[in-house]
Amino acid sequence: MFGFIGTFFKIILLLLVIAFFFGYYIGSVYGMEYNIELSDTCIALLKINDTTCPSYDQILTVFPDQSNQKYSGKFGYEDNYFHRLRSDYKEQYGFYRYDSNDRLWVDAPPDVKPIKRIVIASRNFEYVIPKQKVDTTFNNTLSVGQNRFISSGCSYAIITKDNWIFLLGDTIRYMMNGCKSEFTTFTEEKIIDWTRNYHDITTSAKYKLEQWQKKAIEDCAGKVCIPK
Repeated sequence: MFGFIGTFFKIILLLLVIAFFFGYYIGSVYGMEYNIELSDTCIALLKINDTTCPSYDQILTVFPDQSNQKYSGKFGYEDNYFHRLRSDYKEQYGFYRYDSNDRLWVDAPPDVKPIKRIVIASRNFEYVIPKQKVDTTFNNTLSVGQNRFISSGCSYAIITKDNWIFLLGDTIRYMMNGCKSEFTTFTEEKIIDWTRNYHDITTSAKYKLEQWQKKAIEDCAGKVCIPK
């Protein structure tokens, strides 16, 4: 009888241990973190009071930071621009251990992981879309991206500072839904002409020098030429 009760309690204890570790594992899973940040150039411009890029206080007005600033650092002016100040806690991200919700950060501390980054650049830009080839069927055209780049793994994005409110909102929604095409209204791809340029070589300095040398050799053949 006592042996049965002892075995029963051992089983109950084992189940409690398993439940504890299982619950700890589930509770320890962090949600996906999304961070809005300014490029280094934008930060440098803000420090000299240049308004080319949006500031973090402008971004916060439209896209509120969802972190607990008590632990992760409040926002304020330091080093001549407005940004997240240093946290008083060395490992602030530990306070989110049992929170598995996705979260939008603005200027997140460096220890926030896993994280998907959206960087605001200081100017418009274009780039060749990877693995694209020149299309010779339609007058030599090429697909390029403009003003938004998103990595193939949907973990990193760069957007231009122009029309940043629309672009940022669209990109957040796009990335939060696995970069599926139905969740974006912005098309960064455009078609450009990729025609060859032809130059008249007779107008180049190199061609003119070669012709002068050729003529000099012909004029001086068999005698010493002394320029007058």
